[in-house]
Amino acid sequence: VALGRHWFERGDLKRATGHFLDGLDIKPLMPHVWFRVGTISMQLEDWDTALRAFTEVVQQEPEEGDAWANVAAIHMHRKNPA
Repeated sequence: VALGRHWFERGDLKRATGHFLDGLDIKPLMPHVWFRVGTISMQLEDWDTALRAFTEVVQQEPEEGDAWANVAAIHMHRKNPA
């Protein structure tokens, strides 16, 4: 996760996402990291990863309204409201 933060701060979003996901493979119960992966993935237009990330957030933190809103936004972008 630290390497993900390092590359995120330097603007290398693809590399940052890879490191964040590596960290999440080891310790998946970090909703704040999933949220960051979701926002980066939306910027990169990687909608599958973004949806997976925000779905993880809302499963771990059901009261996280911004994550719910991003799930809805992804479905609207894909024109798939289901």
